[in-house]
Amino acid sequence: FHQDPIRETRESEPLIAAVERDHEPSTPLLTPRTWLFLVSLWLGTAALWTIQMHGYIWLTDDMMWVWSWEIVRLQLAGAMYWVAASLGVLALARRYRLYGRAAAQHLAIHFGAAVAISFGFLWVLQAVGLSTAPILNQFNINPLTGNFFLYFGLLSWSHSRDFAAWYRARELASAQLTSDIARSRFQALCVQVRQPTGRFPVRFS
Repeated sequence: FHQDPIRETRESEPLIAAVERDHEPSTPLLTPRTWLFLVSLWLGTAALWTIQMHGYIWLTDDMMWVWSWEIVRLQLAGAMYWVAASLGVLALARRYRLYGRAAAQHLAIHFGAAVAISFGFLWVLQAVGLSTAPILNQFNINPLTGNFFLYFGLLSWSHSRDFAAWYRARELASAQLTSDIARSRFQALCVQVRQPTGRFPVRFS
């Protein structure tokens, strides 16, 4: 017996919408824990990329055994950009979820947003004077590609975060329902025990 997956998706949409509506107030878009995670993530990434770039320079050029503060400023600026951009990614992930009949349209929206954020990263670096290379330069291929995948990495993390919250809410609701059923059965049993049976005890002489 085979079921139509499109029909199953269509039938599950009201249930998903109900779960979102009931659980949305308890899963805010940005919590102190999420904010701390994002700041730590991008500062750690900036530190990693700074060390990688210095390591590459030191290994390929014997005359450049110096610490470049330009690289540090470049990576810190990139980290600040991504901290701000992450808020936009989380908002878009919450607004345009990848499920249901609108998944293809929402994917196209996210694709366009990823391209815009990737090019916006290079534009901001040029605007603050930390990059002089043209945006469509061969040296910017890696940043453009990396930023594109970073966007979808954040998108996946946002979806998994919401799914985990929905799953916990469903588990709590199921436990509450089980508790209510057990309480109702116990109360019904108590009523039956307290009711008189209308019979008299039989005495044996």
